[in-house]
Amino acid sequence: MASDDFNQFLIAFSHFDCFHENIDSQMNQKILKQLKVYRENHDWENKEMHDSIYETFCKYFIYYTINRNVGLPDLQEIFHREEIDCLLTKATEYNYTTFVRFVIRTGYKDEPELDKDGKPLPSRTTPVNVSLRFKTQSRDILIRDLFRIYNRFDVNYTDESGVSHFHVACMAGCLYIVKKLFKLVRDPNFPVQETGDSPLHLALRYYQKKVAEWLLRKGANPTLVNSMGLTPLHVICGRIDDVDLAERLFKFANDKHQPININAQDKFGDTSLHMALRRGRDKVAEWLLRKGADPNVANVQGLTPLHVICKRNKDDGLLEKFFKTNNEKHKVLQVDALDKLGRTPLQWAVTRFLPRAVESLMNNGADISCFVFPTESHFDEGLTKEETKGWYSLKLTVASGSLAVVECLENGGYELTRSDALTIMKLFAKYGLFNELSYVFQDLPNDEFYSSTAKRTMVIPSLSLYDLTRLRPKDASKLLTYQDYLDLSRTRLLRKFCQYHEDFQLHLCEKLSRGFFRVWALECFMELTQCRMPIECCEIIIDESFPNKNSYDICLAATGQSL
Repeated sequence: MASDDFNQFLIAFSHFDCFHENIDSQMNQKILKQLKVYRENHDWENKEMHDSIYETFCKYFIYYTINRNVGLPDLQEIFHREEIDCLLTKATEYNYTTFVRFVIRTGYKDEPELDKDGKPLPSRTTPVNVSLRFKTQSRDILIRDLFRIYNRFDVNYTDESGVSHFHVACMAGCLYIVKKLFKLVRDPNFPVQETGDSPLHLALRYYQKKVAEWLLRKGANPTLVNSMGLTPLHVICGRIDDVDLAERLFKFANDKHQPININAQDKFGDTSLHMALRRGRDKVAEWLLRKGADPNVANVQGLTPLHVICKRNKDDGLLEKFFKTNNEKHKVLQVDALDKLGRTPLQWAVTRFLPRAVESLMNNGADISCFVFPTESHFDEGLTKEETKGWYSLKLTVASGSLAVVECLENGGYELTRSDALTIMKLFAKYGLFNELSYVFQDLPNDEFYSSTAKRTMVIPSLSLYDLTRLRPKDASKLLTYQDYLDLSRTRLLRKFCQYHEDFQLHLCEKLSRGFFRVWALECFMELTQCRMPIECCEIIIDESFPNKNSYDICLAATGQSL
């Protein structure tokens, strides 16, 4: 069939009224005939055309779903086995569970291709194998349904990458299928050829506890590593915060006299402790430390567990728990360890705007006398799209976070230099944090929605967002800390104002940083005027209403720099 004819047929079929409630057998035969013609003229070798046949067959499936009085078709009379594989693969890709169940309702069961001795050929890519490629919420349900179609247990279909039906069953938690196929596989450590993942790796990665425990009872090795050097313990610590599961893994290992190396490193040098801390798994991390994990092991990048915590974008108290557990275990931490970039955990905490972590590091021995303030490029590394994913108010986070960590450093004895201050100011300039309008928030329409919502939005228990926007910077500084602004930036509160969100951020950035900019601008202004003017006159010129952008220009001029 020519391409134009094929397209016309597709259009005709898509407009065919197959949803009429009173379909007789003659009409049913007509629809069935059209579908057969369509199938015969479809180019199954052209993968780009698979969507069209899938969509058309879905329309046919809907017809049978609605018209219950019509008998279900025999799919084997319409499609070859490979073609049904193709349709079910598309259903897997789209997570179309209902379609798969329709195929089940028709009574279709997959039949294997046989070799010359009449035995099923195991080298084959079925929709079950392909299901591992697609991450969907109901994937496990879909896989269980697919196993009702591909229900042979005398063959373990394996694709080119080494993924078999046995592996998929372990991943999806299909314990019944796992037990059936195990009679054929007989090896609880049977790996995926391409990744080296054992069935235990897969079961743990997808949190299939019952399958994991069954595999361990059948002799699965709890110390095996995959091609990335990951042990089952790595997998647990990187995926879930389940101390009970980790404890069971240890018990099985000890019972089988296969002790687990708790400090085993993957190909990147990460231990299980690195992985737990990177994902914020505080319970598992504490358990690892109490089990004897080394808190000072460095990976190939020179990152210790302390570095890993301080490179996160969350200031959620994980570092304090880490210090507390190590102190209880009387373990000495290398607080000022340098990674391969020559940076300490304290420097990472500063560039990630983690004031609580900065304070905790200094309280636990970080040497502030040797601290080198990060450069502008160091801050930029933490402000990429990937690193800031999930941040609700980026500009407010940068403004409040940078000044919050500076305040912590100064409280710990660090003396901020003009160069350091300019680094912070340049962040304001680069990320558009200057608001050259009035600091009183008069630019937003004073409509009922804005007013009522802002009045209900509490920044702290005693101060609403509405009242905050009308405070002068000096008055606001008496009520709010930089940490308060930072906490606000990490909530969804400002998102409620939609088109005003950016305006709110700029206004708050200007307000919270006014004091910081003014102090440095006064110093630089007096230097530029060679102190010819009394400080009182300088303070009148650079008063509380003096925009931060102008203060920044003065500081640049004093250092011989320009925009």
